[in-house]
Amino acid sequence: LPDEKGRVQILHIHTSKMREFNLLSGDVDVKELAAETKNYSGAELEGLVRAAQSTAMNRHIKATSTVEVDMERAEKLQVTRSDFMASLNNDIKPAFGTNQEDYSSYIMNGIIKWGDPVTRVLEDGELLVQQTKNSDRTPLV
Repeated sequence: LPDEKGRVQILHIHTSKMREFNLLSGDVDVKELAAETKNYSGAELEGLVRAAQSTAMNRHIKATSTVEVDMERAEKLQVTRSDFMASLNNDIKPAFGTNQEDYSSYIMNGIIKWGDPVTRVLEDGELLVQQTKNSDRTPLV
């Protein structure tokens, strides 16, 4: 998986045409997106860009019994930060890494610490998780 610097480069590549034709809003910060996409592969980052483009296009489509495109607004189309954030939250998720919500269902009632060995394992495990989350050298979590 690419590190943050690599993700910035990948996002620059996949947004270059949008930037060239003024389709990328000024509020889009590629460095912020790279920081938000820690466990994303290059293909997933490309998918994120495509999903954000699709989200932006959907703003200009009126879906009734027929599909209508507001051409005046479509000519001024720009992909915004909110399009990327919506795609991050709703469309594209990394294949690697963890989701904290998955764990919450397993530990609803907490963990019974029935002795010092269990307490030490849990404390060491928590330290390792925090180290892995905060380290640039271990990008899989």
